[in-house]
Amino acid sequence: MLDKEFDELVHYLEGMIADGVQLIHGGHLIDWQDTNVLDLLGEINKKKEAVKELSYKSGDLLKNRYTGQKVAVVNDFGDKVMLILTEETIKHPIDTLWYHYEKSEPGD
Repeated sequence: MLDKEFDELVHYLEGMIADGVQLIHGGHLIDWQDTNVLDLLGEINKKKEAVKELSYKSGDLLKNRYTGQKVAVVNDFGDKVMLILTEETIKHPIDTLWYHYEKSEPGD
């Protein structure tokens, strides 16, 4: 899944900014403040903090942001939840399928 790589990219960008790495565009030095990177990193961090505040309990209904499919929380174990489908089949847009799923062999 890309979440790990995404978090790693954010970590590296924040490290580069903190270390004072300078950007060059068209042969001219530019500051990080002259880009949208700082605003985007701020939004990402704000959303990550908001997610930490969320809590789920058995019976809560959730909707997948990408597919719109609904699931129900059946158990909350603190750091993980068990979800069941509220519909008979899973639907997913083909263009983001790879983002959430990977091929698996029987028995994996």
